[in-house]
Amino acid sequence: PHDDAIKAREKVLADEKAERERIAAERAQKQADGVASIRAYLSRAQTAADMTAERVGKGIALLEAMTFGADDWLDPVAAASAQCETLEGMRVLQATLKAREEAAAAAEAQRLENERVAADLAAAQARLLAEQQRIARLQAMVAEIRTAATGRDTASAADLSKAIVAVKALDVSEAVYAEFAALAQAAQASTLAVLAGLHGEATCREAAAEEAKRAAEVSRAVETIAALPSYQALVAQQPATPEF
Repeated sequence: PHDDAIKAREKVLADEKAERERIAAERAQKQADGVASIRAYLSRAQTAADMTAERVGKGIALLEAMTFGADDWLDPVAAASAQCETLEGMRVLQATLKAREEAAAAAEAQRLENERVAADLAAAQARLLAEQQRIARLQAMVAEIRTAATGRDTASAADLSKAIVAVKALDVSEAVYAEFAALAQAAQASTLAVLAGLHGEATCREAAAEEAKRAAEVSRAVETIAALPSYQALVAQQPATPEF
C-alpha cells in the first residue's frame, strides 16, 4: 500500500513539474516572441521600400506606449531593453529618412524653380523674337515704300502715274506702322517727290521723242514727194528765182 501511495504521489509531483515546465516554456516563448516583435519594428521600417519619416514616427509612438508588466512578461527588463534599443535605431532611421526626404524635397523644389526660370526665359526670348520680327517687318514695309521709286529712271509717264497713285494710296498711319509711322510718312513723301520728278522727266522725254518722230515723218514725207517725177516736172516748170 505504501508503494502505491508513493507512486501516486510521485506521479502528482511529476505532473505538476511538467505543468510548471510547460507554463515556463510558454512564458519563455511568449517572451521571445514579444522581444522579436519589438525588434521587428526596426527591421520592417528598414526594409519597407515606401517607408517615410512620418510612418517611422508613428511606429515610435506605438512602441513608446508599450509597457511590460511582470504578469505578462517573463523578463520585463529584457523587453524594456529591446524597446530602448529598437527606439534608438528607429530614431536614427527617422532622422536619416527625414534628411533624405528634405533633400529630395529641396531637389524637387529646385527642379521646379529651374523649370520655371527656363519657361520664363523661353517666354522672354519668344517675346524678344516676336518684337524683332515685328520691327523687321515694319522696316521692310518702309523700305518697300522707297523701292517704289527705285529703277524707274526709264519708266514711262503712264507707269510712273500708276506708281504715284499706288504710293499715295498707302496707309502710313500709326495703326499700320506703329512707332515707324513718322518714318513711313517721310518715306512716302520723299518717294512721291522722286516719282513726281521722274514723271516730269518722262513726260518731257516722251514729248521730245514724239516731236522727233513727227519731224522724221515730215522729213520722210518731203523726201518721198521730192522724189516723185511729177513733182520734179512741176519744179522744172517754175521760173528761176531772181537773184537779188
